[in-house]
Amino acid sequence: MTDYAAHRFPGRIGVRRRRRFLIVSIAALAVLAAALGVSFAGPTGLTDVTVTSASNNFVFPVATSATAPSGLGALASTVYTTALKNTGTTGFSSTTGFFAASNVVTPSWAPVAGSAGSVTTAGDLAVLDARSATLGANFTALRVTVFITNLAALQASYSSFAFPLNVYQCTRPCDGTNVWSLATGYSATAPVFITSTDGYVSFSLPAATDRFYDIAMDVGGSFYTIATSGTLAPQFYFTAQAT
Repeated sequence: MTDYAAHRFPGRIGVRRRRRFLIVSIAALAVLAAALGVSFAGPTGLTDVTVTSASNNFVFPVATSATAPSGLGALASTVYTTALKNTGTTGFSSTTGFFAASNVVTPSWAPVAGSAGSVTTAGDLAVLDARSATLGANFTALRVTVFITNLAALQASYSSFAFPLNVYQCTRPCDGTNVWSLATGYSATAPVFITSTDGYVSFSLPAATDRFYDIAMDVGGSFYTIATSGTLAPQFYFTAQAT
């Protein structure tokens, strides 16, 4: 029967063989790529995170021309800090109390469709004013929650993600001599991951006489990109309450 079909319909048999060869070749190539740890290049997207906060005196988003805490710069001749964990001296205007127009360092990465990735550039998200005088009498800590407000849109672009957040602290002056260091006591392990499953994290930060915290996203974590045509950058929203 096979010899008869080949003799009667030689063109069709050739097409079928070519199709089978193509299918087998693609499958073999995929297995080879997986074995070598190679991913096929796809459309690449760019991220530009945004940060907002509830209206209070505790949370100050790190963003272009955003207002910084009144005690965070060389205001009233009292130097508290001239730099953040990732944003250097050129990113903060200590004379005006605003973050500089073009040198704020926020986290970023370059998602590629059909590929896994991680945060490649660390950056600052928000500064918290946890000074005892700011919180008020009888309050000893700041309860902070970070939400991703566009979670549904991100889930359409990423099959999963876990972005690493760390909390850094500094007691004035943070001028390059007394640098920002990893805070302790707010979590059993660091960093804290904000994920595609939950979309928020919370932690309690102790107050002190001269205490500021910098919430930053560090290099690392993980994500898998489905497509780059939709929303790729998370929108963070901070709330804080004295406790």
